[in-house]
Amino acid sequence: PQLSKNRALRSTRQRNEFVFSPASQRPLPFVRRSDLQYQPIASCGDGNVIVKDPIRLAYYRLSPLQFDLWQRLDGSTNWEQLERDLRAKHKDQISTNQLQRLLHDLVGKQLVWSERLPEIIDPASANPVGVSREHPGTSAPRKILSNLLFLRLPGWDPSKFLRVIEPLARPLFCSSFATGLALFVTLTWLFLFTHFEDFNRQLPALGDLLTPQSFLFLWLAIGLAKVMHELAHGITCQHYGGECHSIGVAFLIFSPCLYCDVSDAWMLSRKRDRLIISAAGMILELGLSAIAFWLWWFARPGWWQLFFLQLFLVTSVSTILFNANPLLRYDGYYILSDLLEIPNLQRRSRQSLEAAYRWLLFDQPGDPGFGDSPGSPTFLFIYGVASLLYRWALVWGIGWMLFTFLAPVGLQSLATVYLGISVLAAFIEWGAMTARAFKSPSPGTVPHVRILTVASLVLLCGVIAWNVPIPVRTISPVVLKPAVVRNLYVELPGELHAIFVRPGDEVLMGQTIAEFHNPDLERNRLLASEEREIQQVDLALARAQSNTALKQVAEFGIRTADFRVTEAQGQTDRLTLRSPIAGTILPAPFGEEAHLGDETSLLRNDHPLTDRHVGEFFRRRTLICQIADKSRWQATAWIDSDSVPAIQVGDEVAVRLNGLPKQTLTGTVQTIAVIEEEANRDSPRELGGVVRQQSYRVTIDIDTTSAALIPGMRGTVRYRRSRQTVGTWLVRSFHRTFRTW
Repeated sequence: PQLSKNRALRSTRQRNEFVFSPASQRPLPFVRRSDLQYQPIASCGDGNVIVKDPIRLAYYRLSPLQFDLWQRLDGSTNWEQLERDLRAKHKDQISTNQLQRLLHDLVGKQLVWSERLPEIIDPASANPVGVSREHPGTSAPRKILSNLLFLRLPGWDPSKFLRVIEPLARPLFCSSFATGLALFVTLTWLFLFTHFEDFNRQLPALGDLLTPQSFLFLWLAIGLAKVMHELAHGITCQHYGGECHSIGVAFLIFSPCLYCDVSDAWMLSRKRDRLIISAAGMILELGLSAIAFWLWWFARPGWWQLFFLQLFLVTSVSTILFNANPLLRYDGYYILSDLLEIPNLQRRSRQSLEAAYRWLLFDQPGDPGFGDSPGSPTFLFIYGVASLLYRWALVWGIGWMLFTFLAPVGLQSLATVYLGISVLAAFIEWGAMTARAFKSPSPGTVPHVRILTVASLVLLCGVIAWNVPIPVRTISPVVLKPAVVRNLYVELPGELHAIFVRPGDEVLMGQTIAEFHNPDLERNRLLASEEREIQQVDLALARAQSNTALKQVAEFGIRTADFRVTEAQGQTDRLTLRSPIAGTILPAPFGEEAHLGDETSLLRNDHPLTDRHVGEFFRRRTLICQIADKSRWQATAWIDSDSVPAIQVGDEVAVRLNGLPKQTLTGTVQTIAVIEEEANRDSPRELGGVVRQQSYRVTIDIDTTSAALIPGMRGTVRYRRSRQTVGTWLVRSFHRTFRTW
């Protein structure tokens, strides 16, 4: 009992001392966590330290000052002593505010704990409260979009798997293999550059790359490439002594792949090892792209060749544009950050841009931050601007691709919506940055004149940008057909007796196409010939008898018989169909797709110029075939009412056909006619577009005599419009996308 009483008195005395002593002399309630691991590394010539949180598998880079502060937090050191010791050791001017921010940063990173503040720090929690692995400025819409494009399922610890597979992959890390791989990839790309014309010639058409089967192979190629990419990171990290505690299944653009957390590479002291781990995925993808190229080059046309092409494009294009690009936060970014020894390069470049913006508004320098190597302000600003411009170039590039792919099917408004959302997100981010800038200056120090000047300049730039003329183009579906097409009909009913040409044959003017036989016409011709012979006998008899009356009757009968014979012979000749012009035979449309008038007869299941129709009876006005003059071509396009005011007769247009993806045809608009609803087989509905209540048919004369053109080829036509401003384009796009009153 006496011992308990003494302890209570001592505790009361200590509590009273704590309460009544100055705040700077009270022991700080923070204790460094003893379960953390740390590794000193060389960065910017300073002894920075990487601290690993084994519970949350988080890694933090601490400056020498912040690491020294963290080590001195033992629960008994007061603020006054701590500040005095740090200033004495580091020999520089350290402000109290800076030390407080460093301590607050340690608390936020949960590198310390406190018995008094368990609600803030819980070192036993695997997911500490208030800690997010995303950047604090990440907005909710960006999170949702990111989750839609990259879905990650819970993973598992692959340590045992990597320890088993790493010895098998160990020969791949020798210098001879690296030299051979570099030589193989270099020779492959040299071959590609020297044979680029052959490579371009063997590429499939764009329409072949947009089929469901092609998208399936693209989906599989992305999955295979990214699975091997992440495994390369994990195996390399295991090889150089790092640890990989998380690997799992993810869906990148809904394509299955792996994700592999190799953050433990920061615990490696050698920069060379860290760089190899960061570049392992790209190195493997480059080797895989070279293998896929040769497999595609020697493969026979088919599904395997298409898959190898998709794999080559995925592993080469994605590596160059995304993974190896330091302007995006992928492998190239981490390699550049480690090479320059500038941690958190993207965040610091963003802070540099905000500092420049704050200087522009208030003429105040920005806060360089704390806990990180400062880096070069000029380099950070240039990197931030370059990264921003490249991201916007990607946004506009993706928007252009969406517009190009969706315009033929009438869904180009989706590309406008995508660009609109991107611009809106940029304005929201700019507004948030402006709000943060206005919070930074002290009260009463806001330079109103400077802010008004900057706002006026921004408004002036906006007005100028609104009125900048841009070459906006309208894209619509198009169908190619000869400018001169003659229909060949059955003039008189009869049985098909012989066929002399087939669809696709070239014919001359007057050349025989087909012969028909009509027994009634043949019988009438024979009867007329017999009647003429009878009248000739009567005429001879009348002359022998010198009978004038009988002679006149016989002569009249002969004239009548001659007329009947001539008429019957003419009808018989009309049973032989001949080409009215020189050109190419086109098959006649058949079935419900053909509508050529109420008086025209059509076959339901086939065109007439086939052997199976020989001997069949054809009615009058049955369409046998079409004859096209291939020296002149026309294209028929459909546009909506919004695009009509900007298109005029005589405008030059560019036509791209799906069958000739590498050739652009030029043409001239001849007519623009209104149509309420298209009932032709070449209507926008058949082209995959959206039929509006009111659309227009545009007839275009094509300036070419190429023999590769085939009637019925489909594609797209671009109308050049260079007198439209940015503001007009935005307003028209808004009205086209959304219903307005």
